[in-house]
Amino acid sequence: MRKIFTLCVMLLSMASLATAQHAHKRDNFEGVRLTDASIVHQNGMLKISVSMEFGGKHIPTNYAMIYTPVLYNEGNSIELQSVGIFGRNHYYSTLREKHPRLTNIPADWCLHRSDLPASVDYYAEVDYEPWMNGASLAIFEQLYGCNDEPLAIADVVIDEYSEVVIEPVYLFVLPERVESGVSHASRSAHVDFAVNKAIIDPNFHGNSREIAIIDSSLDSLSGDSGVVVTRLVVRGSASPEGGSALNDELAHERAAALVEHIKQHYNIPQGVLATYYDTNHWADVRAWVAQSNVADREALLKFIDENAKHANFNTMLMESFPMQYQQLLDEYYPSLRNASYDVEYDVENFVDVERIVAVALSAPMTLSVNDLNVAATQLDESSPAFDGIIMAIVAKNPDSTTANINAANVAMRRGELQRAEHHLAKAGTSAEADYARALYAIHMGDYSEAKHLLKRVESKIAHATKLLNKIEEAGY
Repeated sequence: MRKIFTLCVMLLSMASLATAQHAHKRDNFEGVRLTDASIVHQNGMLKISVSMEFGGKHIPTNYAMIYTPVLYNEGNSIELQSVGIFGRNHYYSTLREKHPRLTNIPADWCLHRSDLPASVDYYAEVDYEPWMNGASLAIFEQLYGCNDEPLAIADVVIDEYSEVVIEPVYLFVLPERVESGVSHASRSAHVDFAVNKAIIDPNFHGNSREIAIIDSSLDSLSGDSGVVVTRLVVRGSASPEGGSALNDELAHERAAALVEHIKQHYNIPQGVLATYYDTNHWADVRAWVAQSNVADREALLKFIDENAKHANFNTMLMESFPMQYQQLLDEYYPSLRNASYDVEYDVENFVDVERIVAVALSAPMTLSVNDLNVAATQLDESSPAFDGIIMAIVAKNPDSTTANINAANVAMRRGELQRAEHHLAKAGTSAEADYARALYAIHMGDYSEAKHLLKRVESKIAHATKLLNKIEEAGY
């Protein structure tokens, strides 16, 4: 959309011109043509370009003409770098006086009338701010005469910028709301086994980490009189490449090995232990194949669907698809050789929630991270008080991926994008972290990256699909 303000014979301020009524429409000043105007929001910057053609412009020797692009919207405006055309006498007198006008204009855009180029490809970029959505881009022409006195000013509105506003929905990763009374909780872990083995080896795969999780959680359950275990489930599993009898035996022995390890740290109450054995994993195998890159995947899926109920199906699979079977052995079957446990328990909470929230609002840094998390669950997530507590948590625990996800969301909501970028670098690789990175990409105007990240997490983050649809509807 191209517009022009009325040419004024007296000098007006740019601010007053920006609010003047549009009287005519055109895309040029006398002797100057403005073409190919473009305003693009990309990577947190508003990028502005326009071609200024000076084919018929004539400047007397004692005059100067300054062209200044201005972006404005209601009460906000920003002046961009100027372009100047100088008559010979005016240029040298300004140079002698060291007038800031010359030093503030790049040399390539400080033009002499004697060697005036046919055109200047003007370009500038500024940090994007929300008020720029709906802004107009005008170029102000200011004429200066002898002794640098202002003679006249005119302006042309050459472009307008607008974009569909896509409102991000920030997702915070918080513990369950804590109340005084009894709450329900659970923990889980697993250990892996080598082929045909049922002895827990702390040095195998990630067992050392998982065993540490099991031991510490069981020790904490034993030492807390306010905890009542309500259910303890142990599952033994075997991959399907052996015979059914051997697989059943392995699954039972692996479950028994984990139960024995648990008993070393925790006196299992009577009636809470349940043991299960998983050896028929063909449904799981099919699901893995469906999302894998195995060769002849569709043929393999059809073969599984038609033959998986056969007692000797593993042998059939190995003989019919030897290459794919080897890939299963190498990449998927190891994950089936394990024993896992899930423990569910009730916790008596003796938490003075109101006191914690009061202290969190007045002196958050005096509380522990756990207490701050309790306070965060009690507050409105859109409130400034909630934001302050989230930032206090990340200050106390700067390497926590969860704390950094939450802090990045708060920073984006405040418009502090550089701070959000810092926290996202430490946010880990979870779906919640990638969703937050998608919101950051939207803030930066990088909708291609935003769509890529949202598609990656839409099966895990319910709002991702809604946000994807909004981006598509907006035409990005």
